[in-house]
Amino acid sequence: MNAPIRFELSAPYRHAGKPARFQSLWLLVRLCHAARHEDGMVSIQTLRQRFPASRTPRMLVSRAFADFAAWGVTVGWGAPRREPVALLNPDGRSRGPFWLSADACARLDFLVNGHAADRWQLERFLGLEAEPS
Repeated sequence: MNAPIRFELSAPYRHAGKPARFQSLWLLVRLCHAARHEDGMVSIQTLRQRFPASRTPRMLVSRAFADFAAWGVTVGWGAPRREPVALLNPDGRSRGPFWLSADACARLDFLVNGHAADRWQLERFLGLEAEPS
């Protein structure tokens, strides 16, 4: 098995001791959440809703995929998900939907203040869940 890839979700966001761009990290956490708890796909509309100040998500997607490559994380796009990422046409990447394989998701470790993040902490980071009462 490949070594885990760790990310700190407390500010300042980091990977391997280096700063991690929030938008890229958010998308990666969202992809992992979708792979673990939903249908596995994250739509371009989800990005537009989370980052409404971006007139077009194309730049955000481009930066995120550059970050993913630097982090050693392979992310796919489009359908069907069974297609190997290496065979996907990059021209359609900015249209999504985006997905993360189960193997890639299994390698990701998300930390909050240096401790393993639980589902609630991940959902809070994503803005999906209110604090428990």
